[in-house]
Amino acid sequence: MDLFAKTEVPSLCLRDRPRTESFRDAIRSRVKRGDVVLELGSGSGILSLFAAQAGAAKVFAIEADRYQVEQLRLNAKDNGFEDVIIPIHGDARTISVAEKPDVLIAEMIDTWLLDEHQIPAIQSLQEQGILKPTTQVIPGKYEAVVTFGYSEFSFYGLRITYPLHDWPDLDPEDGWCPTGFVPLTSKKSVFEVNFCQLQSPHLDIDFVVAPQRTGTINSMRLSAIAYLTQELPLASTLTFNGEKILPISPFQVFEGVPIRLKVSALLGGGLQSLQVALLDERTNERTNERTNERTNERTNERTNERTNESS
Repeated sequence: MDLFAKTEVPSLCLRDRPRTESFRDAIRSRVKRGDVVLELGSGSGILSLFAAQAGAAKVFAIEADRYQVEQLRLNAKDNGFEDVIIPIHGDARTISVAEKPDVLIAEMIDTWLLDEHQIPAIQSLQEQGILKPTTQVIPGKYEAVVTFGYSEFSFYGLRITYPLHDWPDLDPEDGWCPTGFVPLTSKKSVFEVNFCQLQSPHLDIDFVVAPQRTGTINSMRLSAIAYLTQELPLASTLTFNGEKILPISPFQVFEGVPIRLKVSALLGGGLQSLQVALLDERTNERTNERTNERTNERTNERTNERTNESS
């Protein structure tokens, strides 16, 4: 069942100059004259057109939406690349092509690779033997970053616990509700993906963070950096790698007391696959000790106040 407009996001990506010009620069640096190029999720086709401009002999452009496939066919002809660009209607996770590419372009990326099919699609190509050991991938690497904090999740006088996508142009002065996210930890790089290697979609990691403030953590802010090439990192743009603020089960933290967390997810499996758990029993003990200390301090203060009043 098709629930959302299929051309809206590709249209916005096309108009996003920092994102699209960065990919153009990466393509120009990697695609050589005579190369075979494969693009997954071609959308408007702009990246396939860049590859043709860079001298590719063939560009296989895979797109699941038939309308966009036909638009790319027309645009390839209008720009003189009808003999170079080969639009193919199909699912990037199951498609097969006749030739092994010298360059793979895959921009089916959402922040942390959870909702889109970047990992399953590339994994399928690798398992089919379609990628060569020398195939260059754009982007080549992806670094996932997290910040834990507190969010009110308050909108229009109601509590709405819901994932918040926070693009850099969503300015409260322009009418957007603020996210209300207050960071309690610093940013933490938690995993990397090398798209040139076979990558399991199952994420299972644990790590330690030291809260910078005392409070209740009830949300996590996801961000990322995509390395289109080693020399060309791309963080958040108007349509690429926008931050996500996701609700999680709340827990108390104290400034300077490290906490160990476990994060598991299925990359490409949707936000519902993401799980976060507090791991370290010693951390819990130390947190409880701090809680008890503060409770005792407050009790003693109140007792002293009452004693003084009685005197």
